[in-house]
Amino acid sequence: MPSPFERVVVDSGVLLGANSPEIIAGAALGYYRACWSPWIIGEYVRNRIEWAVRRSVPSWDQALID
Repeated sequence: MPSPFERVVVDSGVLLGANSPEIIAGAALGYYRACWSPWIIGEYVRNRIEWAVRRSVPSWDQALID
């Protein structure tokens, strides 16, 4: 019987978090295998763009205060 932990799905957004180096290193060390698809890559790109915009554009409230 296969292990119940053999297949795990994580959101592509975890690659943008503070722990992304550990997640990538775990895959590189063979602790698990990352599976990619055009949909996953597209979702990662979308998350990355949203993250970059949030970091670079001040909120309207803050812009009005400054």
